[in-house]
Amino acid sequence: MGKEGNQAAAFADYAMPRFKDLRRMLFWHGRPYALRLNNYVLWCLYKSVINATSKYVANFENGWSGDQPVDNLMMALYNITFTLWFIVFQGVYDQDVSFANNGNPDKEETSEKGLSFNMSDLYVYTRFQLSGKKFTRLVVAYDFYALLTGFILYYIFALCSGIGAGASGGIMNAEGQMYGYYSFGLFGTIACVAIHHVQIMMNTRNWGPVLGAFLALSVGLSFLTVWWTSLMKGSHLTGAMY
Repeated sequence: MGKEGNQAAAFADYAMPRFKDLRRMLFWHGRPYALRLNNYVLWCLYKSVINATSKYVANFENGWSGDQPVDNLMMALYNITFTLWFIVFQGVYDQDVSFANNGNPDKEETSEKGLSFNMSDLYVYTRFQLSGKKFTRLVVAYDFYALLTGFILYYIFALCSGIGAGASGGIMNAEGQMYGYYSFGLFGTIACVAIHHVQIMMNTRNWGPVLGAFLALSVGLSFLTVWWTSLMKGSHLTGAMY
């Protein structure tokens, strides 16, 4: 670089010494990350709608009282400790093409030898996946799928408990008394958390030690949150678990 180039690089937020690196930055790092961010939005939408729907449907059976079947702490931490960590780090660390099997373009030796796949193929793949119309259709599909899953979650628990079974069991008897309402809240929350983790695991393309560690961290925090909630004064969770 000349004098002007050095001056521009000195005052820039970042600079690339070789122009050929621009293609790799845009098509290797840029577009695949945009695709993962696209998926992140869809998965966050799904995990929130399925949780809200399963709790909302419970009001079908409790006279629309508006009571939450979950303790406040669990409800507040659903998007913080139950379902945050794995999806965030999956979006950061996952790779559409395995570095181990196909070479790492960030390493000099790989750049000299060439990659074992065609960069233009990766570009075409991400261009198709990032279509605006496709994203809109996916949002609609995910909303419908989440609503359906929320209904199914509630009625799996309700039918297994026996709605209207009276004092011998069930969620509500003829006098409007509730049985196992907080048990449903615990079941519904844990089911939503499990579905969320399975969904992210199925869509992770390149597993590694880092992603495995954050999966273990996320699952561990979920159990820790349930235990912590059960220790809170006035918590309904201990009785619900038993």
